[in-house]
Amino acid sequence: MVLIGIILAIIFSFVGLIAHLIISFFRKGRAPDEPVIFELSRQMKLLMWIWGILLLPFMFLFFFPPSAIIVLANRLNSVIAKIDFSYGIIIYLFLAFIYLTLYYLVNRSVSATILELIETSQNKRLSVSEIKQRYDIENKYQSELKGMLEGGFITQESQYYSNTLKGKIFAAIASFMKQQLKLGAGG
Repeated sequence: MVLIGIILAIIFSFVGLIAHLIISFFRKGRAPDEPVIFELSRQMKLLMWIWGILLLPFMFLFFFPPSAIIVLANRLNSVIAKIDFSYGIIIYLFLAFIYLTLYYLVNRSVSATILELIETSQNKRLSVSEIKQRYDIENKYQSELKGMLEGGFITQESQYYSNTLKGKIFAAIASFMKQQLKLGAGG
């Protein structure tokens, strides 16, 4: 009985992953001069919509399993059914957030970018100077700052940047999470 929620969670998480890949394949994508943070924001919203929409058939199939429509009234009042549903939702959300984390890692990780640069190079190896030439850190900083400015996270006065309320809230959340996970300051 407890396996129904878990099996449905795995199936719907896989369906969500496939839906995201298919939709992303047919989407226009990021414009060359657009900051990456906007594409990341669109992808996160898309993922939330996909998993939110899939939550409805998940709940329907959990409460109305095809072979057990007759015993529905007994199951709804059962404590075991509530535990089963809770396990399923927890695993469903867990798998969704694992995918979100993986997506973020692949999309935003400096390490992943450098590994990709090395792998796609002609000889499958690069020197530090070649990596610096292909992955200009100055352009990265400028792109990040542009995205944060356009996203309303920071403001610019002369040569200095300051956090907006939105930026302060995000910084507080990030600092709290890094402290809880004992990651230390910085990125």
